[in-house]
Amino acid sequence: MKIPKIIAHRGYWKSLKISENSLESLKSAQTLNIYGSEFDVRMSKDEVLIIHHDSTFFDFNIAETNFEELQNEALKNNFKLSTLQEFSIQGKENPEVDLIIEIKDLKDAEMELKTVNKILECIKDQSIQNQVEFISFSLEICKQLKSHFSKNSVKYLNGDLSPQSCKDLGFDGINYEYKVYKENPEWILEAKNLGLTTGCWTINNKVEFKELVEREIDFITTDYPEIFSKPPSFILKFLFN
Repeated sequence: MKIPKIIAHRGYWKSLKISENSLESLKSAQTLNIYGSEFDVRMSKDEVLIIHHDSTFFDFNIAETNFEELQNEALKNNFKLSTLQEFSIQGKENPEVDLIIEIKDLKDAEMELKTVNKILECIKDQSIQNQVEFISFSLEICKQLKSHFSKNSVKYLNGDLSPQSCKDLGFDGINYEYKVYKENPEWILEAKNLGLTTGCWTINNKVEFKELVEREIDFITTDYPEIFSKPPSFILKFLFN
């Protein structure tokens, strides 16, 4: 039975009780035998790419605030705010672990395009093109990525498009939440037949993981990569005993 490749959701942090999307969470993920570590990228008002999930940071809207002000707030709250440049440098310490970059969707299409271009510029400057994959809930961001960086894997997250629609748009795979596959049980096989990769987020329990293993999904994103990245013999025993 095929065991899916494991992606650490916002790094390896939950069990270690460290901050998600932190440089420490990426370093920890790099110690595991996993496929990749996922993290979220946003851009500040002065076009610094930072690693953070929400659109706000404490009381600040990230897109409307300069990086220095965000960093000052972080330090005041004993928090380290990392940048994409720092993640790129750390990523090269273990090229076996791919960097799965989620580009957050924005209301402003012009800002989305500017963010995409800035991210691609950073990746090229750091020479990590071969270590990077992209995911996004934004259809426009995924389209922009394929038109600007066609060789890298781009997977759509939103769950509202069929595998055929994603194939027609030139995307490399689908990466949907568990309930989407429950509502559309044929989509994993359909995607595979179309040559698309299949992934599911965010799987943290044995029952869902077992079902997806049986359906031969390609990738699992989880908050507990240290559990699901064990050797196949351990995983099979864990699932079926």
